[in-house]
Amino acid sequence: MRFVPAGDFKAMPWKNGLGVTREVALGGDPAAFDWRVSIATVGASGPFSAFPGIERTIAVLRGEGMLLDVDGARHELLASGEPFSFAGEAKVHADCIGGETTDLNIMTRRAAFTHEMTRLRPAEPFIFTGPAGLTFLICNGSFRLEIAGKDHAAQPLDAVCDIAEGDRLRIDPQGRADLFQITVMQAAH
Repeated sequence: MRFVPAGDFKAMPWKNGLGVTREVALGGDPAAFDWRVSIATVGASGPFSAFPGIERTIAVLRGEGMLLDVDGARHELLASGEPFSFAGEAKVHADCIGGETTDLNIMTRRAAFTHEMTRLRPAEPFIFTGPAGLTFLICNGSFRLEIAGKDHAAQPLDAVCDIAEGDRLRIDPQGRADLFQITVMQAAH
């Protein structure tokens, strides 16, 4: 388990020039990953890249949100809303509401892994215990974190990575703040 400030994430501009992805964590070969946790800044409306064989979940972190057209069905994603899942091979077009949007993404290779993304809205300090699987926590606000006896002042978009089953950390929200839990698990065969 390790604390990773947002400034340490690897930034990759999109080929279409409409945004930037910051890689939080990656499993497998970067060219054909098994899973990837990332934060994307969507600068303008446009299509999403296709990822055949991948399951995706996204949640809006910053901005007013976006309207997603997924294979002809419209979905509204707002900063206050819940995560949204869809197939990586779907034809997706995003229309930003009110300008630039930042969102959290988890993608897993369907044949090998599954994932869950949950928005937590803690009001009081609590002890987080890692569930089965590999877990990541993404801060969407300010938190005091105690990891293995060391204190961290977490700011928006900072992460706690590689939380194993049974790992424990103390989380103390500093004002109103959301926390996103992403857990990656082996797919059942």
